[in-house]
Amino acid sequence: MERDGWVLMQEGAFHSTRDGRRTERPEIWERRNTDGSILLRRSTDAISFRHPGGPYVESFRLVLSSGAELPLPGAGWADWDQAGRLVFARDGRLFAATVENGQLAERELLDLNANVPTEVEALESARQW
Repeated sequence: MERDGWVLMQEGAFHSTRDGRRTERPEIWERRNTDGSILLRRSTDAISFRHPGGPYVESFRLVLSSGAELPLPGAGWADWDQAGRLVFARDGRLFAATVENGQLAERELLDLNANVPTEVEALESARQW
């Protein structure tokens, strides 16, 4: 995260339970866009081994220079791309978004839901240790 320009703003505190980990304090990372006017905040809100798609329950939101916050509902990943655009993934689709009049304007870039892996038989040499 640090290599890509993210800054750790708050270390998370998580305690083990039978179902995963209880959150005492979420872990928060932040990264500004190229001109510094918008902050992207990533929060690890919980660690739950019963959560579909993986144990980390994360949320993403934009923080505007006015202090207003715009959540990215359902986003499983978000970042600024090499062109400075906000890009994020949600429900198997990739989006780009801009802020227009204080609102988030999303545009779908790619739907990957039709892509499913094909079954491949392992080589004989890979079937034994």
